[in-house]
Amino acid sequence: MWYTDGSRIEQGAGAGIYGAEVAAIQGCAREIIGQGAARQSIAICSDSQAALKAIGSMQVCSRLVWDCVKALQELGSRNKLTLAWVPGHKGHKGNEEADRLAREGAGRALIGPEPFCGIAKTHVRASIDEWMDGKSREWWRKLPQQRQVKLNKHMSLMGLAEEATCRFCSEEEETAVHVLCQCEGLARLRFLILGEENPSARSYTEAPLSRLWSLMQRTQLDRVL
Repeated sequence: MWYTDGSRIEQGAGAGIYGAEVAAIQGCAREIIGQGAARQSIAICSDSQAALKAIGSMQVCSRLVWDCVKALQELGSRNKLTLAWVPGHKGHKGNEEADRLAREGAGRALIGPEPFCGIAKTHVRASIDEWMDGKSREWWRKLPQQRQVKLNKHMSLMGLAEEATCRFCSEEEETAVHVLCQCEGLARLRFLILGEENPSARSYTEAPLSRLWSLMQRTQLDRVL
């Protein structure tokens, strides 16, 4: 009976937790094959339901999962192979030891290019969003003085513009709330970027700064900062 586990920590071994779990099962299969196992009853135990479900799926969309399936098929062709789920952190000695070793391995510096195994598209998108959000915040902190967009309403109050009317709809006064939440001329653009035609101010506090920056670029308001 073999136990596998995958783990991930920040600045660790360069894999998402899901990928680490699948890679652990694949590595286990390859290890058993390397030992020359034949005509044996073998059980590989994992506490990852997601990994086991992906391996058992009729449709495989990941190269990592496909390689794992091929390794298991090779092992199973010469042995009676069982994949079993065990609940994590429930006192199973083998699983607890696998968990300890996985955390120890995740804490070590990776030698070689990262990531060491394939990662999910959702993980890639989340990493890009996080990077964009960090860059947006950095850009915002570096803005000089009042950090205000020169909207027509504000400029007219300062005597620097003749009209306070919105440049996009020509109906209402051009204020931040109007542009971000109410302007009919920008309704479709807001829907494409934010998923709402008339979002509330709260929607902006919960959205990544990268989306607000995208809205400013598409409206060219970034040019009048």
